[in-house]
Amino acid sequence: MGCKNFSKEYGGRSRLFIQVLLLMLPFALNNDLQAQSDEACQAAGFEAVPFMNGSFEFPVVKGNTMQPARLLRGWKTNDRASFVEIWNNQTSPDVKAVDGTQFIELNAAGPGALWFDVISSGSRCIRWSFWHKARVASLPDRVDVWLGADTGKKTYAGRYVAEGNEWKQHSGIYVVPAGQWITRFYVASVQEPDRDPSIGNFIDAVVLERSGSSDVSDSSGLLFSPNPAGRDIRFLRLPSENTCTARIYNRNQELKLTLNRLQTKQPYSLAGLPVGTYYLHLHDASGQVFQVAQLIKQDE
Repeated sequence: MGCKNFSKEYGGRSRLFIQVLLLMLPFALNNDLQAQSDEACQAAGFEAVPFMNGSFEFPVVKGNTMQPARLLRGWKTNDRASFVEIWNNQTSPDVKAVDGTQFIELNAAGPGALWFDVISSGSRCIRWSFWHKARVASLPDRVDVWLGADTGKKTYAGRYVAEGNEWKQHSGIYVVPAGQWITRFYVASVQEPDRDPSIGNFIDAVVLERSGSSDVSDSSGLLFSPNPAGRDIRFLRLPSENTCTARIYNRNQELKLTLNRLQTKQPYSLAGLPVGTYYLHLHDASGQVFQVAQLIKQDE
């Protein structure tokens, strides 16, 4: 076969091969970068992200009840009736909570979504997990998960399925973009055809952990001192004077102390708090949380 004929027969195939290769290259690079990011996150180690009500223990209910969404601490929903459906261990002998005594059914008045925001400033990655169970053992339930900034585009983490009688844990790692102070975890039910839209998707024991980052700046550091604290604390930096509020919760997620109209360098008494571990939430003038930190109260 001459060179001319060879070029005519195989040249087109070669060009097609190169085009396919170029199309596949970005996917290969993305997968490689994702693997490198996951390895970097694992190497950095993880710590728990303090957030409210990951196991849906508040409000306390009897049986399974529809509750106004505003009562579900830490979470928001797009339920069309603004309700959430909370179950406990007494609701059914066949379904028990994974953690604590309560869990939630994602489909309340209909297919819905739940989400919460956490402070991600200074975090390289967030490792998330939750437990998922089908409402009816013979019918699989599905949810979609997204993570991203509280405003703007979210990253799709995937579709997850639960079926049978057992709880199933889903998990993943989300790489936090530089400068993203707040990260939203968002889980939504998938409408199943020919099914009652108000039935489906038990969720429990949502856990988020974050890894450290090399891009932590002074502006994202702890805003109060000392920690551990004794009689009082002082706020070192605030977005503005006389507009911020601090709310301090105990391990049971009960509000124990509120400090209003904060000013830098002024002492604020912790005399009413017993010795123990707390979570301090700092709110700006609009009510938005801009920092959550663990506070250790020791003897005065």
